[in-house]
Amino acid sequence: INACIKKFGPQQCKGKRSMHKEILSRLVESILATDLKKGSAIVEQWADRYGHAHAITEIVAPALATIGDMWLDPGKVSLAQGYVAAQFAEEFLQRAEPFLGEETSRQHTKGPVVIGCIEDDFHSLGYKLVSVFLRTNGWHVKDLGTDVLPETFIDNALETGARVIGVSAMLYSSALNIQKLRAEIDRRALTDCLKLAVGGAVFNSRIGTDQEVGADGTAPNAMVAPELFDSLWRQSLSGGPLP
Repeated sequence: INACIKKFGPQQCKGKRSMHKEILSRLVESILATDLKKGSAIVEQWADRYGHAHAITEIVAPALATIGDMWLDPGKVSLAQGYVAAQFAEEFLQRAEPFLGEETSRQHTKGPVVIGCIEDDFHSLGYKLVSVFLRTNGWHVKDLGTDVLPETFIDNALETGARVIGVSAMLYSSALNIQKLRAEIDRRALTDCLKLAVGGAVFNSRIGTDQEVGADGTAPNAMVAPELFDSLWRQSLSGGPLP
């Protein structure tokens, strides 16, 4: 609220909050009605006014979180509606990507991080959202894509000077491959200076999986991921320089 007041002024901020609530409600309704054309028009209108990064953090991500909460209540959201929600978000992220570099290029006030899906995992939507939130919070993100080998994560981290590796997995079977990454980090004596962050559906549905795979931390969703990366980066600094 204070940030909004500082940027837009008390009266404009009040009106903006009211409009934001209405827009968010309309977007959720459009997605659940599987009307992607209407949903896209709603988000694009917001992006034209406030920027694509802001549209993602303030409109798209909260809408997905709302639908995700509804998903947990049996009968409120169908499988088809969940698929449409994921499709909508992915398509908007693709359209927004050319604008994000321009909108966030002046905000790289923090260090580099490396993110991607672990070996045998091909579900990109979740970590793509994390990438957007990290970039809008000042991180320089190197996206390695899906089905990434442990050695590739580490080599890219050392090449870019990244002290945090972010790894996504949707299924338990693929999440177990993160154990290989943990073992390789330890084998190279990088345990203290290179931290491992994990996320994805399995870490929310199967509590304790992050500890099982050897992660240094996890975040329940993309919106709080920057806080985790901030914390892990600070921890890594006490572990000495990267080789």
